[in-house]
Formats: sequence, structure tokens, C-alpha cells
Amino acid sequence: MFEKIEQHPELYGLQRGGCSENGYCVIFCEQLLCNDGELDDTKVKVIQVDGFYNTNRMHKPPPSIDCLIIVNEGGDNRYSFYLVELRNVKGANLIKPRLILEKFTTTFSTFLTTDFPDVFIPDEVSIVSLKSWLVTDPYRYGNLKLTDEQYKSKIKGTVIDQYNSLKPFRLKNMVCMIEPVLPNPTVCFA
Repeated sequence: MFEKIEQHPELYGLQRGGCSENGYCVIFCEQLLCNDGELDDTKVKVIQVDGFYNTNRMHKPPPSIDCLIIVNEGGDNRYSFYLVELRNVKGANLIKPRLILEKFTTTFSTFLTTDFPDVFIPDEVSIVSLKSWLVTDPYRYGNLKLTDEQYKSKIKGTVIDQYNSLKPFRLKNMVCMIEPVLPNPTVCFA
């Protein structure tokens, strides 16, 4: 898959050296980095999905997520997929669940399965992990150093908790829900 991304005329230019926006980012574990601290592009690829749609060639681009992170799980065409939307907002009322849902829906149903299925989901590719992260902290809990379970408890009943009741997304043999996570989550091998 990584070779196909490198050789694809549209995907090649969408590769990035990380996933960050508006002060939020995804952190990569040391095993995915080179000695100089840069991403090891034989182990991980970051694709700027919204960069594909937000161009002059599309009059009304569909909403799409910020980053698609793909981790090579050590050969045999085994990969982990992380779909990431970064939302740095100062209040939960600025998180629009319908818009966020549309961003993930575009990425699953159009980008991965219609626009580039031969790259991302050919028969020989096995997906070992699938995550959809909404990286946000509208309640400013990040400074509290909460565990994932504590964070889930804090957001229960809020607008962010709505994602737990949505229909899950499916990609090949894997299923996932949009998962709200605090800023700067870590990506590593599955």
C-alpha cells in the first residue's frame, strides 16, 4: 500500500510529516520515528484527506477529516488505520455532531472506498486496527491528566457523548465508532 501511495499522482502530494491543526496534534511513538525524530515513512503514512477535497477543482467540496494515518504492522500487507479530526474549540456548542459525522462519512464512503479503493482496501490488504478519533477538549479537561475512562465519564451526557449512539463505520472486516479523545493522543503499532 505504501508504494501505491508514493506512486499515486494525487495521493503523493497529500502526504504529511505529521497530523496537527490549531494547536492539537497526534503524537507518534518512538518506534515509528527515525533517529532524527521525523516519521519513518516505511512504517507510517499521514494523508491530509481534506487537502484532496479542498482544492480549486471542487466548487462545493464535501466535508472531510483532517488526517488519515496508516501504520504498517510489519509486513504481510497488515495495516492499522487512524482517521483523525482535530477540533480545537472553546465550547461544546461549537462542535457540530452532524458536520463531524459528515466528515467521517465522506472519508469512509468516498475517499477510501470510492476514490481510492485500489490503494487502501484491495483484497490483499488486511486491516488489523481501525480507529476514528475526534480529537477535542471543549471542556478543557486536558490539564486534569484524565485517563480514557475518566474522560469518558466526564463527557457522558454531553454533546460529545452523542457519538456513542451513532451507527458504526465499517471498512473491510473492521468496525469502529467515532471516539472522542483528548488532544495529543499517541499512535503506535497495534
